[in-house]
Amino acid sequence: MAAMVASAAAAADVSAARALAVARAEQAELVRERWTAAAQRTKGLERLKERHEADLRRAADVAEARVVDDLVTRQHGASKREREEGQRWTD
Repeated sequence: MAAMVASAAAAADVSAARALAVARAEQAELVRERWTAAAQRTKGLERLKERHEADLRRAADVAEARVVDDLVTRQHGASKREREEGQRWTD
C-alpha cells in the first residue's frame, strides 16, 4: 500500500513538473514573440530616423547650394556692372 501511495505521489510530482515545464515553455514563447515585435518596431523607428536625418542633410545641402548660387550671381552681376560702367567712361 505504501509503495502504491509513493508511486502515485511520484506520478503526481512528474505530472506537476511536466505541467510547469509546458507553462514555462509557453511563457518563454510569449516573451520571445513580444521581443520580436519590439525589435521590429525599433527597426522601423531606426529606419524612419535615418530617413529623417538624410532629409535634413539634403535640405541643408540645398540651402547651402542656394547661398553659393546667390553669392556667385551677385558677384557676377557686380562684375558685369563694373565692366559696363568702366566701358562708358572709356567710350
